[in-house]
Amino acid sequence: MLLGDFDACEELLQKLLPLQPEDAGVKRLAAELARARLKHAAKSKRMGAKLLEAIDADDRPEVKAKEARKLVDIAEAKADSMEVWLWSLLPSRLMVLIAASLIAISVLVIINSGQYFREAIIASFLVSIVGYALASVILEPESEEDEKLQKVKKKMT
Repeated sequence: MLLGDFDACEELLQKLLPLQPEDAGVKRLAAELARARLKHAAKSKRMGAKLLEAIDADDRPEVKAKEARKLVDIAEAKADSMEVWLWSLLPSRLMVLIAASLIAISVLVIINSGQYFREAIIASFLVSIVGYALASVILEPESEEDEKLQKVKKKMT
């Protein structure tokens, strides 16, 4: 029943009770109206308490601490993933050695090129790029399994 229905029902009961005071249907309707009013009052009280609790919940220190901890955890996770990403961009020691070797070979070729200086520079540049690309493809693991296998091999040697 709606609150307006309670009032309408109460009016009808006030009119019916003097006319039929001993009627069972009228007494049952009066009892049902009283139960419905009590039930509605209890439900309204619970909903009001929940509403006030929801309004006050954000101001409690434990809620604020929990939200702050969640934000800190998110920030730490993002920082960790950023650090992992940055470290993944750095080449391994072996790749640095290969790059240094290719540069040294290129410098030696250019120094000893004589009259073909321009061609030696171009050839050294191309060979260095292709050599580094091939080395990175050959040496870098393709999957997690390959990475684990390389770690095991390193431990054995």
